[in-house]
Amino acid sequence: TNYWIEYLQKEQIFVLNIDFKKLKYPLFINLKRSKSFKDLLKSSYYFLKYLVLKLRGDYNVIIKDPISIFNIKNYLDCGFKIVLTQRNPFSFISSLYVKGWNFDFNHILSQEKLMLAFPQEIQNQIKSYSNSNNTPIIDQGILLWNMFMTYINKLDHEKLIIINHEDL
Repeated sequence: TNYWIEYLQKEQIFVLNIDFKKLKYPLFINLKRSKSFKDLLKSSYYFLKYLVLKLRGDYNVIIKDPISIFNIKNYLDCGFKIVLTQRNPFSFISSLYVKGWNFDFNHILSQEKLMLAFPQEIQNQIKSYSNSNNTPIIDQGILLWNMFMTYINKLDHEKLIIINHEDL
């Protein structure tokens, strides 16, 4: 991707879906990594399960992609099933703070279609933070959280499975 959080078009997601369907269970890699007979049995079991599900047409690829949050609507429109894990805002912001992770809001500002997904107030904050090199991480986290929640609240929740991260 070109941006930390990139807004993809439906056409790009269709291509990704074709690539996802080509994914295969890595039996030989898993067998080589096995450290015990139990590991060998587990790898063989999962491979057989993969084959049965693939033959029945019930095989699904699970993708964990935390930076694809703003693509959920397009993924849903392309027939994906989405499980969204939602973190407590304090935990999310605390993680950013503890790890010292800054976010470059120019990655959002540079994507016109993504910017339009947000109300003017959030757009103004994104512009402001894009022009500043010293925005505190806590403030960055609050804006990111507000962006996530604004976007998620616009989605059709009946098509989503939403789980609190802390409940897992």
